[in-house]
Amino acid sequence: AVELATYLAKNDVAVACLQENKLSAASRPPSFPGYALERKDRPRGHGGGLLTLIRHVSFTGQDISPLLHGDTTMEAMAISIPLNGSPLRIINVYIPPASSCPAGYSPELSDIVSLPGDCLIVGDFNAHHPSWFSHTDDQRAAARGAAVDDVVANSSLAFLNEDSYTRRPSHGPPSSPDLAIISDHLLLDTSWTPQVALNSDHLPILIHLPSSVDSSTPRAARFYVNFKKADWPAYTAATEAALQMVNNAEHSRQHIPAGFRKDFSPSVNPGTRLLIEQRDDTRARDPSDPRLPNLNLEISISIQAHARDKWRTHLASCCRRTNQSKHWNLLRSLAGKRNRPPPNQPIQFGLNTLSSQRKISSAFCKLFTSLAPHSQSPSTRRLICRIQAEHPLDRDFSPFTPDMVKLAIAAAKNSSARGPDGLT
Repeated sequence: AVELATYLAKNDVAVACLQENKLSAASRPPSFPGYALERKDRPRGHGGGLLTLIRHVSFTGQDISPLLHGDTTMEAMAISIPLNGSPLRIINVYIPPASSCPAGYSPELSDIVSLPGDCLIVGDFNAHHPSWFSHTDDQRAAARGAAVDDVVANSSLAFLNEDSYTRRPSHGPPSSPDLAIISDHLLLDTSWTPQVALNSDHLPILIHLPSSVDSSTPRAARFYVNFKKADWPAYTAATEAALQMVNNAEHSRQHIPAGFRKDFSPSVNPGTRLLIEQRDDTRARDPSDPRLPNLNLEISISIQAHARDKWRTHLASCCRRTNQSKHWNLLRSLAGKRNRPPPNQPIQFGLNTLSSQRKISSAFCKLFTSLAPHSQSPSTRRLICRIQAEHPLDRDFSPFTPDMVKLAIAAAKNSSARGPDGLT
């Protein structure tokens, strides 16, 4: 998960569709800071499962299970995001290999490709056809590919795949079982690029849509000062050279990294980063290189060791005596009591679904500031005049004195209500 999160942050991925995550209802949700998670687990058995990650984009989940007509072999889930002011439906699909499906099974895709509006369908179809430059000797996989090609050809969609493999196993020929299908009018302005990265025989595929995805939930600005990467010898030399004229603030800006944190970027140590680059370069040259298993093992061990060191450092900083707030926040997080809802959820006001922060705040304000015509009856006016006459204001009233305040505080008792720190 750390290597995947690093890849997503490096490539500024707004929406990621993952297949075969092998999660179940008992699995703990994976952590991808900055991303909202939509998942669909396989109800029984092992394997399969879909996961869609959405970052800083207002989205709505859509139930397309009726379109599967009771098909329990194919897995599909959908979300809708705004693209250039119009909704774009993204459908995440996984179809197991033909050898794992019932005899004679053929996925029913006609209703999915016939949905109205702009659509992007991505996933592992385990199908092969010359239309997406994929060939196989498996007759069942070829027959599935022909069926998929026929369904797409009779729709308003088109294949994004180009003459480039999407799967490069360490043993066996490369192929392209992973498909990307998009509304035909978006085809020419959309790019499709597989990359040799990550520890999987399926290559990650970057799809750049025309213009940009509307981001209605920008992340709050955060800044950092990274003392761990500070060049202390250079900082010391600079400050010592200036003697009495030293300017600590100026030299700290020169030698201690600091700046605006655009978004969460998972940290891997420099050694791990070099191993990942070496693994990706080696795999790009030869996917069957015998050094790849050892490189993957070294990367996994390095990531786990770095995560363990960070966890121990974090635990040491959560001392109850020195930082009670951080201590209790950690306990609540471990107990699963800090599951905050993702910030990019639309809100329903009556018949309108709002995703823009400005429109949502305006709608909330209207709940408390609705205008009503002001009216007053003669009897109410007479009552107010009588109260004012019987209870005139005391112009000689003296305010509270300091002695009166001290007596009130001394007479007060401790309350069991929690204070601002949430503890006392």
